[in-house]
Amino acid sequence: MRRTSACLLLPSVFLLLLVSACKMTPLAPSVQTTTVTQRESLHPSVGNGNSDKPADFNGDVWRLRAPWVSSYLPKGDNTAWDDYLWSTYREIAQTHNVMLSLVTISGLESVLPSFAAGETPPDVLGLSASEITRAASTGYILPLDHASLAVAGFNPADDRNWHHGLSEQMLWKGRQWSVQVASQADLPSFGTLLVYNRDLMESIGASQLENMAETGKWTWEYYNQLAKAMSSLPSRWVQAVETPLSILAMNGRLPVMQSKAGQWHTFVKDNQVMPCATFLRTTLQSPSHFSGTLDEALDEFTKGHIAFLWLSSQTLLAHPEVLNQSFDTGILPLPRQNSGVASSSLAPGYKGYCIAANDNLDKTVTVFNAWASRINNQNWPDVYGEALSLDSRLLRNHVISNRIADQTELEPAIAGAVNSKYITPLFMSDDSDWLIAIRADQDLSRFLRSFNAE
Repeated sequence: MRRTSACLLLPSVFLLLLVSACKMTPLAPSVQTTTVTQRESLHPSVGNGNSDKPADFNGDVWRLRAPWVSSYLPKGDNTAWDDYLWSTYREIAQTHNVMLSLVTISGLESVLPSFAAGETPPDVLGLSASEITRAASTGYILPLDHASLAVAGFNPADDRNWHHGLSEQMLWKGRQWSVQVASQADLPSFGTLLVYNRDLMESIGASQLENMAETGKWTWEYYNQLAKAMSSLPSRWVQAVETPLSILAMNGRLPVMQSKAGQWHTFVKDNQVMPCATFLRTTLQSPSHFSGTLDEALDEFTKGHIAFLWLSSQTLLAHPEVLNQSFDTGILPLPRQNSGVASSSLAPGYKGYCIAANDNLDKTVTVFNAWASRINNQNWPDVYGEALSLDSRLLRNHVISNRIADQTELEPAIAGAVNSKYITPLFMSDDSDWLIAIRADQDLSRFLRSFNAE
């Protein structure tokens, strides 16, 4: 279906707002168009700068590209947030001579052609975890400790502009590449994590597991070695898993995913899902796997009978007493596939802002600082509800400090179909993983066709 565009001109020399579906080609302030395919907002703006006298950027364009950018475009609906956006952009516009362009994109793929062609890159990109590692490996984005960013006035530790927590843990090759602004990822919903009994691990000679995670050695192979060593301990289980689907999501690829058009498709035969399915099967079929209810698993863990509890962060927040036992406890991310083929990140659900390598980092950083400080301080309570309680904040900080993995949650009907048509056969059938995947692919495809048609 063809989208139509709308153009709104305000009685101000400083502000032109174009809310539409528009092309990726950046628009100059004087350009009007009605054949557009992305959403873009253009207006003169100002950054915070490092000097008393604001820098003049000579009418240049500052470009932000992110899939979620529409949240920060005024809609003209007279809400408090909309009024705040208008007044903020006007305030910024009165100080610097620079145009601000915010464009909704589908992801990194949509801007790669402009990078490859040597065109003017965006100043700031909103990327997912797997996209961050790809953009970093090609040199399209800068590590945030890059000397030129510091010279331009960028400080990733400035809590006036950025939410910390996950971003500080999102390291690739030991360096941070992204920041978050009023981001939902800082709320206590990080997917599945492992709460473990340190005393049990030390009894089999395994200590400092957090260091294993930090150095990339917390792998499936090592986890299986611990499981074998645990088999020598009487009346002990290696693990209890709250949501088996979380194991399939460890590589950042779910067995079913939604397309940009909103249609669901199956990926059970994907080369990122299949290895996770094998690990899932090995885990759930092990005699040292505890297969009781969640309440029973929590009780057995409290008694010191379970080494690893695979819990959702919501369950941990609901049961913080799990961490306060007579024995020492710790938190770990999900173990990674040995080859590391999937996301290099430990939190595949993470999204953040990255700074693109370009020739005018003063403009990039100055305007980014100005925009982020206003969005960060104002948008958080409006969009994400009441502030977290003190207990939740303390637990959140503890969880984040141990680098938590994340994965997308599925709608209940779809999650139920994945469980019945794929996960259950994995640990109930004697057939090969590949044969199970072929049947599940056919069954899920039929289910999803019906689901998509509703």
